[in-house]
Amino acid sequence: MTIVSQIGSTSFPATQDSFITSGFYAVGDLGRGLMYVRGGGYRQVADAQGQVWHVADTDDIHASQLGVVTFNTNYAQFNADVINEAIRYLGQRRGGRLRLPPGDIYANQTIESIYGYVTVEGNGAGYPHDAGAGIVFGTTLVATHGGVALRDRTPGAAERGVDKTQNWKNMGGGFVGFRVTGSFSRGLHVTSRNKAKYHLYIDGATQQGAFFDCLPDSRNGTQNYEIQEPGDNQVLDLDLDVRVSGSADGVYFSGNQNSGNTSIIHRAHITVYHQNGHGVVYFNADNVIINALRTFGNGSGRSFYVCATTGPGAYTYGNEIQNYSANTLGFIEAISNRPGSNQHGKMYIGSMDVGNGTQQPTLGGTGAQFWLRNGQDGEMVFNNGLGPWSLSQIGAYGGVEDGSLQYYCGITGKGFVMRKDGTLRLGTGTILR
Repeated sequence: MTIVSQIGSTSFPATQDSFITSGFYAVGDLGRGLMYVRGGGYRQVADAQGQVWHVADTDDIHASQLGVVTFNTNYAQFNADVINEAIRYLGQRRGGRLRLPPGDIYANQTIESIYGYVTVEGNGAGYPHDAGAGIVFGTTLVATHGGVALRDRTPGAAERGVDKTQNWKNMGGGFVGFRVTGSFSRGLHVTSRNKAKYHLYIDGATQQGAFFDCLPDSRNGTQNYEIQEPGDNQVLDLDLDVRVSGSADGVYFSGNQNSGNTSIIHRAHITVYHQNGHGVVYFNADNVIINALRTFGNGSGRSFYVCATTGPGAYTYGNEIQNYSANTLGFIEAISNRPGSNQHGKMYIGSMDVGNGTQQPTLGGTGAQFWLRNGQDGEMVFNNGLGPWSLSQIGAYGGVEDGSLQYYCGITGKGFVMRKDGTLRLGTGTILR
Protein backbone atom coordinates (compact mmCIF):
# COMPACT_ATOMS: atom_id res chain seq x y z
CA MET A 1 0.00 0.00 0.00
CA THR A 2 1.33 3.44 -0.87
CA ILE A 3 0.21 6.96 -1.75
CA VAL A 4 0.35 7.95 -5.41
CA SER A 5 2.43 11.08 -4.78
CA GLN A 6 5.00 8.89 -2.98
CA ILE A 7 5.47 6.30 -5.74
CA GLY A 8 8.39 8.24 -7.20
CA SER A 9 10.30 7.97 -3.91
CA THR A 10 9.38 4.35 -3.19
CA SER A 11 11.36 1.24 -4.13
CA PHE A 12 9.45 -1.97 -4.74
CA PRO A 13 10.86 -5.51 -4.56
CA ALA A 14 11.59 -7.11 -7.91
CA THR A 15 9.18 -9.90 -6.99
CA GLN A 16 6.26 -7.47 -6.50
CA ASP A 17 4.11 -7.15 -9.60
CA SER A 18 1.28 -4.92 -8.28
CA PHE A 19 0.20 -2.61 -5.47
CA ILE A 20 -2.93 -0.64 -4.48
CA THR A 21 -2.79 3.01 -3.49
CA SER A 22 -4.04 3.76 0.01
CA GLY A 23 -5.19 7.36 -0.30
CA PHE A 24 -4.40 11.00 -0.90
CA TYR A 25 -1.24 12.76 0.10
CA ALA A 26 -3.06 16.05 -0.38
CA VAL A 27 -6.31 17.28 -1.91
CA GLY A 28 -6.20 16.56 -5.61
CA ASP A 29 -3.61 13.79 -5.38
CA LEU A 30 -4.07 11.28 -8.20
CA GLY A 31 -5.18 8.10 -6.57
CA ARG A 32 -7.08 6.28 -3.87
CA GLY A 33 -7.70 2.57 -4.09
CA LEU A 34 -6.22 2.18 -7.59
CA MET A 35 -4.30 -0.94 -8.53
CA TYR A 36 -0.99 -0.40 -10.34
CA VAL A 37 0.87 -3.06 -12.34
CA ARG A 38 4.26 -3.02 -14.04
CA GLY A 39 4.75 -1.49 -17.47
CA GLY A 40 3.66 1.59 -19.39
CA GLY A 41 0.01 2.46 -19.82
CA TYR A 42 -2.81 4.50 -18.34
CA ARG A 43 -1.50 7.03 -15.76
CA GLN A 44 1.97 5.55 -15.80
CA VAL A 45 4.48 6.68 -13.17
CA ALA A 46 8.07 5.72 -12.35
CA ASP A 47 9.22 4.55 -8.90
CA ALA A 48 12.51 5.40 -7.14
CA GLN A 49 14.39 2.80 -9.22
CA GLY A 50 12.97 4.10 -12.51
CA GLN A 51 10.63 1.14 -12.92
CA VAL A 52 7.38 2.12 -14.65
CA TRP A 53 3.94 1.26 -13.28
CA HIS A 54 0.45 1.98 -14.68
CA VAL A 55 -3.16 1.68 -13.56
CA ALA A 56 -4.39 -1.87 -14.14
CA ASP A 57 -6.84 -2.30 -17.01
CA THR A 58 -10.41 -1.72 -15.83
CA ASP A 59 -13.84 -0.92 -17.26
CA ASP A 60 -15.20 0.59 -14.01
CA ILE A 61 -13.47 3.72 -12.69
CA HIS A 62 -14.36 5.85 -9.66
CA ALA A 63 -13.45 9.47 -10.38
CA SER A 64 -12.56 9.98 -6.71
CA GLN A 65 -9.78 7.42 -7.19
CA LEU A 66 -8.33 9.74 -9.82
CA GLY A 67 -8.36 12.68 -7.44
CA VAL A 68 -11.53 14.53 -8.51
CA VAL A 69 -12.23 17.15 -5.86
CA THR A 70 -15.69 18.23 -4.69
CA PHE A 71 -16.81 21.58 -3.22
CA ASN A 72 -13.64 23.37 -4.32
CA THR A 73 -13.66 25.92 -7.15
CA ASN A 74 -9.86 25.90 -7.35
CA TYR A 75 -9.93 22.45 -8.95
CA ALA A 76 -12.28 23.24 -11.85
CA GLN A 77 -9.53 22.74 -14.47
CA PHE A 78 -8.10 19.70 -12.70
CA ASN A 79 -11.50 18.01 -12.44
CA ALA A 80 -12.34 18.59 -16.12
CA ASP A 81 -8.95 17.23 -17.23
CA VAL A 82 -9.23 14.12 -15.06
CA ILE A 83 -12.81 13.31 -16.11
CA ASN A 84 -12.11 13.79 -19.82
CA GLU A 85 -8.93 11.72 -19.58
CA ALA A 86 -10.88 8.87 -17.95
CA ILE A 87 -13.56 9.04 -20.67
CA ARG A 88 -10.86 8.81 -23.36
CA TYR A 89 -9.25 5.85 -21.62
CA LEU A 90 -12.53 3.94 -21.35
CA GLY A 91 -13.51 4.80 -24.92
CA GLN A 92 -10.21 3.65 -26.36
CA ARG A 93 -10.28 0.40 -24.42
CA ARG A 94 -13.82 -0.54 -25.73
CA GLY A 95 -16.11 1.12 -23.17
CA GLY A 96 -16.95 1.15 -19.49
CA ARG A 97 -18.33 3.25 -16.66
CA LEU A 98 -16.94 6.34 -14.95
CA ARG A 99 -18.55 6.96 -11.54
CA LEU A 100 -18.70 10.54 -10.28
CA PRO A 101 -18.63 11.07 -6.51
CA PRO A 102 -21.40 12.82 -4.56
CA GLY A 103 -20.98 16.54 -4.09
CA ASP A 104 -20.41 19.62 -6.28
CA ILE A 105 -17.79 19.00 -8.98
CA TYR A 106 -16.56 22.24 -10.58
CA ALA A 107 -15.39 22.01 -14.21
CA ASN A 108 -14.16 24.84 -16.41
CA GLN A 109 -14.36 23.05 -19.76
CA THR A 110 -16.78 20.77 -21.62
CA ILE A 111 -17.02 17.16 -20.46
CA GLU A 112 -16.97 15.37 -23.81
CA SER A 113 -17.30 11.82 -25.10
CA ILE A 114 -16.69 10.83 -28.73
CA TYR A 115 -16.90 7.12 -27.92
CA GLY A 116 -19.59 4.48 -27.73
CA TYR A 117 -20.37 2.39 -24.66
CA VAL A 118 -18.93 4.92 -22.18
CA THR A 119 -21.35 5.86 -19.38
CA VAL A 120 -20.67 8.71 -16.96
CA GLU A 121 -22.77 8.06 -13.87
CA GLY A 122 -23.44 10.22 -10.82
CA ASN A 123 -24.80 9.52 -7.36
CA GLY A 124 -28.23 10.96 -8.16
CA ALA A 125 -29.30 14.51 -8.96
CA GLY A 126 -29.55 17.13 -6.24
CA TYR A 127 -30.13 16.93 -2.52
CA PRO A 128 -32.69 15.12 -0.29
CA HIS A 129 -36.13 16.70 0.02
CA ASP A 130 -37.20 14.92 3.19
CA ALA A 131 -37.01 16.97 6.37
CA GLY A 132 -34.51 15.50 8.79
CA ALA A 133 -33.03 13.19 6.18
CA GLY A 134 -29.54 14.40 6.91
CA ILE A 135 -27.00 15.59 4.38
CA VAL A 136 -26.83 12.97 1.66
CA PHE A 137 -25.45 14.62 -1.42
CA GLY A 138 -26.25 13.74 -4.97
CA THR A 139 -23.78 14.60 -7.73
CA THR A 140 -23.76 18.08 -9.26
CA LEU A 141 -21.54 19.13 -12.15
CA VAL A 142 -20.99 22.89 -11.80
CA ALA A 143 -19.87 24.35 -15.14
CA THR A 144 -17.84 27.56 -14.85
CA HIS A 145 -16.91 28.21 -18.51
CA GLY A 146 -20.12 29.45 -20.21
CA GLY A 147 -20.00 26.85 -23.02
CA VAL A 148 -21.54 23.38 -23.46
CA ALA A 149 -21.48 21.47 -20.17
CA LEU A 150 -21.85 17.91 -21.56
CA ARG A 151 -21.11 16.78 -25.13
CA ASP A 152 -21.76 13.29 -26.54
CA ARG A 153 -21.26 12.78 -30.26
CA THR A 154 -20.22 10.59 -33.14
CA PRO A 155 -17.15 12.14 -34.82
CA GLY A 156 -17.13 13.00 -38.51
CA ALA A 157 -15.18 10.73 -40.84
CA ALA A 158 -12.19 13.07 -41.14
CA GLU A 159 -11.87 13.46 -37.38
CA ARG A 160 -12.07 9.72 -36.89
CA GLY A 161 -9.54 9.15 -39.68
CA VAL A 162 -11.67 6.79 -41.76
CA ASP A 163 -13.35 6.90 -45.16
CA LYS A 164 -16.91 8.22 -45.01
CA THR A 165 -18.24 4.84 -46.16
CA GLN A 166 -16.78 3.35 -42.97
CA ASN A 167 -18.01 5.94 -40.49
CA TRP A 168 -20.76 4.56 -38.24
CA LYS A 169 -22.64 5.93 -35.26
CA ASN A 170 -21.46 5.40 -31.71
CA MET A 171 -23.75 3.13 -29.69
CA GLY A 172 -24.48 2.79 -25.98
CA GLY A 173 -23.27 4.86 -23.04
CA GLY A 174 -24.44 8.34 -22.07
CA PHE A 175 -24.70 10.61 -19.01
CA VAL A 176 -26.93 9.56 -16.11
CA GLY A 177 -27.72 10.33 -12.49
CA PHE A 178 -26.50 13.86 -11.82
CA ARG A 179 -27.40 17.53 -11.93
CA VAL A 180 -25.86 20.15 -14.23
CA THR A 181 -25.77 23.77 -13.09
CA GLY A 182 -23.52 26.82 -13.08
CA SER A 183 -22.58 28.96 -16.10
CA PHE A 184 -23.19 27.24 -19.47
CA SER A 185 -24.94 27.76 -22.81
CA ARG A 186 -26.18 24.17 -23.24
CA GLY A 187 -26.44 21.59 -20.52
CA LEU A 188 -26.29 18.65 -22.95
CA HIS A 189 -25.48 18.46 -26.68
CA VAL A 190 -25.93 15.10 -28.46
CA THR A 191 -25.07 14.38 -32.11
CA SER A 192 -25.86 11.20 -34.08
CA ARG A 193 -25.94 8.70 -31.23
CA ASN A 194 -27.61 5.30 -31.08
CA LYS A 195 -29.07 3.47 -28.05
CA ALA A 196 -27.64 5.93 -25.51
CA LYS A 197 -29.10 7.06 -22.18
CA TYR A 198 -29.41 10.56 -20.70
CA HIS A 199 -30.99 10.91 -17.25
CA LEU A 200 -30.19 14.42 -16.02
CA TYR A 201 -31.43 17.43 -14.08
CA ILE A 202 -30.30 20.53 -16.01
CA ASP A 203 -30.66 23.93 -14.39
CA GLY A 204 -29.67 27.29 -15.86
CA ALA A 205 -28.72 27.08 -19.57
CA THR A 206 -28.62 30.35 -21.52
CA GLN A 207 -29.49 28.78 -24.94
CA GLN A 208 -30.94 25.28 -24.57
CA GLY A 209 -31.12 22.87 -21.67
CA ALA A 210 -30.61 19.89 -23.97
CA PHE A 211 -29.87 19.99 -27.72
CA PHE A 212 -30.04 17.07 -30.18
CA ASP A 213 -28.76 17.28 -33.77
CA CYS A 214 -27.26 15.04 -36.45
CA LEU A 215 -24.40 14.68 -38.92
CA PRO A 216 -25.12 14.94 -42.67
CA ASP A 217 -25.60 11.39 -43.92
CA SER A 218 -25.31 9.41 -47.13
CA ARG A 219 -29.00 9.30 -48.05
CA ASN A 220 -28.71 12.38 -50.26
CA GLY A 221 -25.86 11.98 -52.73
CA THR A 222 -25.53 15.72 -53.33
CA GLN A 223 -24.48 16.62 -49.81
CA ASN A 224 -21.03 16.33 -48.31
CA TYR A 225 -21.98 13.58 -45.90
CA GLU A 226 -19.94 12.59 -42.87
CA ILE A 227 -21.63 9.33 -41.92
CA GLN A 228 -22.61 6.30 -43.97
CA GLU A 229 -25.85 5.44 -42.18
CA PRO A 230 -28.77 7.76 -41.34
CA GLY A 231 -27.34 10.53 -39.18
CA ASP A 232 -30.35 10.71 -36.84
CA ASN A 233 -30.11 10.05 -33.13
CA GLN A 234 -31.87 6.70 -32.73
CA VAL A 235 -33.49 4.78 -29.87
CA LEU A 236 -32.45 7.16 -27.11
CA ASP A 237 -33.54 6.83 -23.49
CA LEU A 238 -34.29 10.28 -22.05
CA ASP A 239 -35.30 11.33 -18.56
CA LEU A 240 -34.74 15.09 -18.48
CA ASP A 241 -35.78 17.62 -15.85
CA VAL A 242 -34.87 21.02 -17.33
CA ARG A 243 -35.17 24.51 -15.85
CA VAL A 244 -34.36 27.53 -17.99
CA SER A 245 -35.12 31.25 -17.86
CA GLY A 246 -35.18 34.21 -20.22
CA SER A 247 -35.26 33.21 -23.91
CA ALA A 248 -33.59 29.82 -23.43
CA ASP A 249 -35.43 26.74 -24.75
CA GLY A 250 -35.79 23.62 -22.64
CA VAL A 251 -35.18 20.72 -25.06
CA TYR A 252 -34.38 21.32 -28.74
CA PHE A 253 -34.53 18.63 -31.45
CA SER A 254 -32.81 19.91 -34.60
CA GLY A 255 -32.31 18.15 -37.93
CA ASN A 256 -30.46 19.24 -41.06
CA GLN A 257 -31.90 19.99 -44.49
CA ASN A 258 -31.77 16.39 -45.70
CA SER A 259 -32.23 14.43 -42.51
CA GLY A 260 -34.70 14.65 -39.68
CA ASN A 261 -33.21 14.58 -36.24
CA THR A 262 -34.34 11.78 -34.04
CA SER A 263 -35.89 8.49 -35.10
CA ILE A 264 -37.51 6.29 -32.48
CA ILE A 265 -36.99 7.54 -28.98
CA HIS A 266 -38.28 4.49 -27.13
CA ARG A 267 -38.44 6.16 -23.72
CA ALA A 268 -38.60 9.89 -23.09
CA HIS A 269 -39.88 11.61 -19.97
CA ILE A 270 -39.35 15.37 -20.14
CA THR A 271 -40.25 18.08 -17.62
CA VAL A 272 -39.44 21.70 -18.46
CA TYR A 273 -39.79 24.96 -16.53
CA HIS A 274 -39.38 27.83 -19.00
CA GLN A 275 -40.10 31.53 -19.54
CA ASN A 276 -39.87 33.26 -22.94
CA GLY A 277 -38.18 30.32 -24.62
CA HIS A 278 -40.16 27.19 -25.58
CA GLY A 279 -40.46 24.02 -23.55
CA VAL A 280 -39.67 21.66 -26.46
CA VAL A 281 -38.73 22.67 -30.02
CA TYR A 282 -39.06 20.37 -33.04
CA PHE A 283 -36.98 22.00 -35.80
CA ASN A 284 -36.65 19.71 -38.84
CA ALA A 285 -37.22 16.87 -36.39
CA ASP A 286 -39.11 13.71 -37.23
CA ASN A 287 -40.32 10.66 -35.30
CA VAL A 288 -39.57 12.08 -31.87
CA ILE A 289 -41.78 10.07 -29.54
CA ILE A 290 -42.12 11.50 -26.03
CA ASN A 291 -43.84 9.23 -23.52
CA ALA A 292 -44.63 12.07 -21.11
CA LEU A 293 -44.17 15.82 -21.50
CA ARG A 294 -44.95 18.24 -18.70
CA THR A 295 -44.15 21.93 -19.12
CA PHE A 296 -44.55 24.91 -16.80
CA GLY A 297 -44.36 28.26 -18.59
CA ASN A 298 -43.93 31.66 -16.99
CA GLY A 299 -43.65 34.01 -19.97
CA SER A 300 -44.29 34.14 -23.72
CA GLY A 301 -42.77 30.76 -24.61
CA ARG A 302 -44.88 27.88 -25.99
CA SER A 303 -45.07 24.49 -24.33
CA PHE A 304 -43.85 23.01 -27.62
CA TYR A 305 -43.08 24.54 -31.02
CA VAL A 306 -43.10 22.58 -34.31
CA CYS A 307 -41.29 24.18 -37.26
CA ALA A 308 -39.00 23.47 -40.23
CA THR A 309 -36.53 25.33 -42.40
CA THR A 310 -37.44 26.80 -45.77
CA GLY A 311 -36.60 24.85 -48.91
CA PRO A 312 -36.61 21.34 -50.43
CA GLY A 313 -35.92 18.44 -48.11
CA ALA A 314 -37.12 20.28 -45.01
CA TYR A 315 -39.69 18.48 -42.92
CA THR A 316 -41.01 18.01 -39.41
CA TYR A 317 -43.17 14.93 -39.42
CA GLY A 318 -44.47 11.99 -37.40
CA ASN A 319 -43.81 13.41 -33.92
CA GLU A 320 -45.86 12.20 -30.98
CA ILE A 321 -46.46 13.13 -27.35
CA GLN A 322 -48.21 10.24 -25.63
CA ASN A 323 -49.10 12.05 -22.40
CA TYR A 324 -49.17 15.85 -22.45
CA SER A 325 -49.63 18.37 -19.65
CA ALA A 326 -48.91 22.10 -19.96
CA ASN A 327 -50.09 25.48 -18.73
CA THR A 328 -49.16 27.23 -22.01
CA LEU A 329 -50.24 26.52 -25.59
CA GLY A 330 -48.25 24.45 -28.05
CA PHE A 331 -47.85 25.73 -31.62
CA ILE A 332 -47.62 23.90 -34.95
CA GLU A 333 -46.42 25.85 -37.97
CA ALA A 334 -48.03 25.11 -41.34
CA ILE A 335 -46.21 24.53 -44.61
CA SER A 336 -47.30 28.00 -45.64
CA ASN A 337 -45.16 29.40 -42.83
CA ARG A 338 -42.00 27.92 -44.43
CA PRO A 339 -42.31 28.03 -48.24
CA GLY A 340 -40.85 25.02 -50.00
CA SER A 341 -40.78 22.73 -46.97
CA ASN A 342 -42.04 19.18 -47.27
CA GLN A 343 -44.37 17.05 -45.10
CA HIS A 344 -44.42 19.69 -42.45
CA GLY A 345 -46.62 20.53 -39.52
CA LYS A 346 -48.12 17.36 -38.02
CA MET A 347 -48.26 16.37 -34.36
CA TYR A 348 -49.91 13.36 -32.69
CA ILE A 349 -50.94 13.58 -29.04
CA GLY A 350 -52.07 10.50 -27.16
CA SER A 351 -53.83 12.19 -24.24
CA MET A 352 -53.98 15.65 -22.69
CA ASP A 353 -54.30 16.38 -18.99
CA VAL A 354 -57.28 18.69 -19.37
CA GLY A 355 -57.85 18.59 -15.61
CA ASN A 356 -54.56 20.43 -15.29
CA GLY A 357 -55.71 23.07 -17.79
CA THR A 358 -53.89 21.69 -20.83
CA GLN A 359 -55.35 23.04 -24.08
CA GLN A 360 -55.25 21.97 -27.71
CA PRO A 361 -52.24 23.50 -29.49
CA THR A 362 -52.72 26.35 -31.95
CA LEU A 363 -52.06 25.88 -35.67
CA GLY A 364 -50.18 28.17 -38.01
CA GLY A 365 -52.34 27.74 -41.11
CA THR A 366 -53.37 25.35 -43.87
CA GLY A 367 -51.44 22.10 -43.71
CA ALA A 368 -50.79 22.17 -39.98
CA GLN A 369 -52.35 19.14 -38.33
CA PHE A 370 -52.99 18.13 -34.74
CA TRP A 371 -54.32 14.65 -34.04
CA LEU A 372 -55.51 13.70 -30.57
CA ARG A 373 -55.91 10.01 -29.86
CA ASN A 374 -57.95 8.62 -26.98
CA GLY A 375 -60.00 11.69 -26.27
CA GLN A 376 -62.85 11.81 -23.76
CA ASP A 377 -64.81 8.52 -23.58
CA GLY A 378 -62.60 6.95 -26.24
CA GLU A 379 -63.17 9.62 -28.87
CA MET A 380 -60.53 10.54 -31.41
CA VAL A 381 -60.32 14.26 -32.12
CA PHE A 382 -58.89 15.53 -35.40
CA ASN A 383 -58.21 19.16 -36.12
CA ASN A 384 -56.50 20.47 -39.25
CA GLY A 385 -57.05 24.12 -38.54
CA LEU A 386 -58.03 26.16 -41.56
CA GLY A 387 -58.51 23.96 -44.61
CA PRO A 388 -60.67 21.12 -46.01
CA TRP A 389 -59.75 17.58 -45.12
CA SER A 390 -60.88 14.08 -46.04
CA LEU A 391 -61.70 11.61 -43.29
CA SER A 392 -60.26 8.80 -45.42
CA GLN A 393 -56.83 10.07 -44.37
CA ILE A 394 -57.44 8.65 -40.90
CA GLY A 395 -56.82 5.16 -42.20
CA ALA A 396 -53.07 5.58 -42.22
CA TYR A 397 -53.04 6.23 -38.49
CA GLY A 398 -55.51 3.67 -37.17
CA GLY A 399 -59.09 3.51 -36.00
CA VAL A 400 -61.16 4.08 -32.93
CA GLU A 401 -60.67 1.86 -29.92
CA ASP A 402 -63.22 -0.77 -30.92
CA GLY A 403 -61.88 -0.97 -34.47
CA SER A 404 -65.13 0.25 -36.06
CA LEU A 405 -63.42 2.78 -38.34
CA GLN A 406 -65.68 3.98 -41.15
CA TYR A 407 -64.68 6.20 -44.06
CA TYR A 408 -66.42 9.44 -44.95
CA CYS A 409 -65.55 11.52 -47.99
CA GLY A 410 -65.73 15.23 -48.65
CA ILE A 411 -65.65 16.29 -45.02
CA THR A 412 -64.63 19.94 -44.68
CA GLY A 413 -64.28 22.33 -41.80
CA LYS A 414 -61.92 23.10 -38.97
CA GLY A 415 -62.27 19.90 -37.00
CA PHE A 416 -64.26 16.80 -36.22
CA VAL A 417 -64.55 14.03 -33.67
CA MET A 418 -64.70 10.27 -34.31
CA ARG A 419 -66.66 8.76 -31.42
CA LYS A 420 -65.95 5.39 -29.87
CA ASP A 421 -69.19 3.98 -31.30
CA GLY A 422 -67.98 4.77 -34.82
CA THR A 423 -70.09 7.88 -35.35
CA LEU A 424 -68.70 11.17 -36.54
CA ARG A 425 -69.41 14.62 -35.16
CA LEU A 426 -68.47 17.83 -36.97
CA GLY A 427 -67.59 20.49 -34.41
CA THR A 428 -70.62 20.77 -32.12
CA GLY A 429 -73.03 19.92 -34.92
CA THR A 430 -74.96 16.88 -36.06
CA ILE A 431 -73.70 13.39 -35.51
CA LEU A 432 -73.27 11.58 -38.85
CA ARG A 433 -72.96 7.88 -39.62
